[in-house]
Amino acid sequence: MNRDNGKGQEMSEKKAVRVLIMTDCPNDVAVLQAYMSDFHRYNVETKCATNIAQALYRLRNGRFSLIILDSRHPSDVSPKEVLETFQECKVDVPVVIITAGGDEQILAEGIKLGFFDYITDAELNTGVLEKTVQKALERYVQQAKHKYSEEMPKA
Repeated sequence: MNRDNGKGQEMSEKKAVRVLIMTDCPNDVAVLQAYMSDFHRYNVETKCATNIAQALYRLRNGRFSLIILDSRHPSDVSPKEVLETFQECKVDVPVVIITAGGDEQILAEGIKLGFFDYITDAELNTGVLEKTVQKALERYVQQAKHKYSEEMPKA
């Protein structure tokens, strides 16, 4: 839906997106929130979880479009354990991992566990984050459509 911006120009309305940020570093939350506040396509609402228990509580009590998992800081469990726990608890929300360069083992494990994408510290900025969010959300929708069509009984 388009609307007039008051200057005679049409503007597209931003899509509402709720993002759960998993990190134990308040500075990283602030940086991610600042990047997301500059998104062109999305109006982002964020919540933060500093550990897996808090993340599961938030996921059970709210709808989220995406999870951003920060693998750069120590927490109560590893990124692999977080993703495994999400699978066991049937968390059906796309996960994007933010990682330091050279974390190939984390990335390999994450791919096997089905995370949607990753961003390294070196490439993290508003544009890259917005494109990654968009790509993850689009891929999630496509997978859901594919899964739904496979579950439909054949006539």
